[in-house]
Formats: sequence, structure tokens, C-alpha cells
Amino acid sequence: MEAVELLALILALVVSLAIFRLSTKRARARSSAPRQQTIKVRDPAAARHALIDQADAFSNRPPTPFPVPLITGRRRRHSHGITTVVYGPHWRALRSNLTATILQPRRQGLLAPIRRDAIAALVAGLAASGDVVVVARDSVYTAVFAMLTRVCFGDGVDESRVRSMERMMQEFRVAIGEAKVFARSTTAKLVHWKQWRRFLAFRGEQTALCLK
Repeated sequence: MEAVELLALILALVVSLAIFRLSTKRARARSSAPRQQTIKVRDPAAARHALIDQADAFSNRPPTPFPVPLITGRRRRHSHGITTVVYGPHWRALRSNLTATILQPRRQGLLAPIRRDAIAALVAGLAASGDVVVVARDSVYTAVFAMLTRVCFGDGVDESRVRSMERMMQEFRVAIGEAKVFARSTTAKLVHWKQWRRFLAFRGEQTALCLK
């Protein structure tokens, strides 16, 4: 029995050392990575040339809000969007498609009925609160989220599911901020395994609510 306990202790020590070594190696790799320099353009003509005339080649995307990859393996290469893909030709193609289709000014008129319904629902919700003090931000967020749900999924989504989607996305946003500790090392994922498991569970919840 003592021999088994000794072997288990040695195995645990070896695994801990391996994880620590891997975490240290990754931390050194991140710290030694070259940082992107900040470029300040002070000339108005040069700024217009870069931001407007050459926007597709110059403009970069904002930093990804996800501190850890949500999709790994081979699927990750085919699951990139404009907020996750590395800046380059792929990102510029996605940006051009977005500008030419969804953000095209001629298509904005198609969304007018949905916007009117969202504004009417917002006004009705605020009026129904009576003399109670409400946070306008929450009401506006709910109205905008319901409008985006109609744009993405049509009119066939019932109100209860829309509320479930909204609640899940709000919890997901909070989890993204908390997940920064998981991006440090494999050891952090093991120490905070409950939070890490909850973070990974959001993928299944998103699939259940949005794709089924």
C-alpha cells in the first residue's frame, strides 16, 4: 500500500513539474513576442489618405474580446469571423463583404419596420414602469437585442427564447472577463477548473438556444 502511495505521489510530482515547465515556456514565448508599435498620424491629408482612400489596406480590426480560443483544432481555421481572424487579406475580404451587404446604405431601409417595432417596444416598456426608477441602459439593450434577434433568425423566435438568449449572452460577457485568468497557463485552468468548465459550457448553451 505504501508503494502504491509513493508511486502516486511521484506521478503527481512529475505531472506538476511537466505542467509548470509548459506554462513557463508559454509565458516566456508571450513575453518575448514583439509588440505592435503605435503609429500616430498628425497630418490631416495623410490621415484621410490612409483611413478613407486606402481604408481596406490600412484599417485594422479591434483586439479580439476573447482571451482564450473558443474553437480549437481544425475547425478553428474555418470558424473565424471579422473579430477573430488575423489581420490581412482574409480580414479585408470579410470587411468588404460586410460593408457591401449588411452595412450597405441601400439595405438599411429594409430594417426600418424592425427598428420601429423595437422603438415601440422600448417606449411601451418604459411607460409600463410607471413612477419606478429604471435603468435606461438595460431597456435599450433589451430592445436592441430583440431587434438583432429578428434580423438574424426572423420572426419565428418566441419572446421567452429571446429573453433566454439575452440572459445567456450577458452571462457570457461576464465570463469572458473572468476567463482572462485561464489564458495565463494550463495550471490556471486546473486550479480554476470549475470556472473553466462553466466557460466551456457556454458553447453548448449557444448551440441549444440559437441553432435548435
